[in-house]
Amino acid sequence: MVPQITFPAINYIVLIPHLIVVGLSVVLLLVDALTKRGQSVAAGATGATLSMIGYGAALVSLYFIYGERQTTGGGMIRFDYLAIFFLIVMLSTALLTVLVSANFVQLQGMSLIE
Repeated sequence: MVPQITFPAINYIVLIPHLIVVGLSVVLLLVDALTKRGQSVAAGATGATLSMIGYGAALVSLYFIYGERQTTGGGMIRFDYLAIFFLIVMLSTALLTVLVSANFVQLQGMSLIE
């Protein structure tokens, strides 16, 4: 007799901020991999713009999960006010880091995506 395996329901709305950041990292890796050597400064500006848009979108998406405590994945992933606060702090820090470092990296002539 084979036991039945039941998979927990996943609420993807709760995972949207994380999925946005993971998708952003994949896009930035592809932009860096497909950039030719002479175009690294232009790709760096594109990477900075994409990073700001992605982190901003992840911050905006936190609005949809802010109202109440939510769980997904059978209770393995929980979002309460403390978790959302830490996400806001981390995403804001990442956004400010991109804003501050974009100008410095371009002045040094380095590729921003690295």
